[in-house]
Amino acid sequence: MYSKLGPTRHIAVPNVRGFQVAAITIRSDRIARGVIPIEWLERAGWQDQDDLTRVPDRLWRTLVADRSPGGSNPPAWYPLACLHALQSATDINGDLFVSSIDEENRPELVTQFLDRVASVVWNRKFFLAHETSDRSKDRGKGPLLGLGPNDLEVGDLVCILLGCSVPVILRHRSNSTLMSYYEVIGECYLHGMMDGEAITSVDRGTFDQYCQWFPLK
Repeated sequence: MYSKLGPTRHIAVPNVRGFQVAAITIRSDRIARGVIPIEWLERAGWQDQDDLTRVPDRLWRTLVADRSPGGSNPPAWYPLACLHALQSATDINGDLFVSSIDEENRPELVTQFLDRVASVVWNRKFFLAHETSDRSKDRGKGPLLGLGPNDLEVGDLVCILLGCSVPVILRHRSNSTLMSYYEVIGECYLHGMMDGEAITSVDRGTFDQYCQWFPLK
C-alpha cells in the first residue's frame, strides 16, 4: 500500500545560539493611520500635564527606535520636539497624531520628529514584556517597552541571537511530528536592551547559563 512512498525526509532546521530576554505580556493593536493611542503613551510613562518640562526617555526613544532617519544616534533636540508634539498634536482623547493635525503651523523640528515617528511605528505594534530570567530582580525594573512587527502576539519571546545586531521576536511551535522549533516573527526595538545592553546585563560568569540553542524554521 505504501510502496510508492519514498524514504522519510529529514528537513534540516538551523540551530542558532542565543538567550531569552523577555516574554510579551501585552500588545497594542496595529498602529495605523498615524495614530498612537493614549494608553500606550501612558504605559511608556507619559502624563498629560501642562507643566511638564520633559518626556520620559523610554517614550521618546521608543517612538523613534532610538535612531535618526539616517540610522545614527538621535539628535539632542528630539526630547523637546517630542514634548511639543505631545502637548500640541493630540486629540481630545490624548491620542497622538503623527500627521495631518495643524501641520502647516508646526515648528519644523517637530515635523521632522513626527516624520521619524511615523516611519518607525507605521504598521507595527507596541508591547510590554517581562524578563524571563531573574536578572532583573535586583534592578527593580518593571515591564520592558518595545515595538515590533504587526504579527507579534502575547506569549512571543524577545531573544538575543548571537551575531544579530538587534533583538528578534520568536514564537515557540511544534509540528505534527512533535518537533519543537521557533518561528522568527521579526526584529524589534526593546528599550534598554539595544546596542549590546542585553548582553552586558548578564554577568560574565553566568553568560553560558542563560544561553540556549534555538532551532529556527
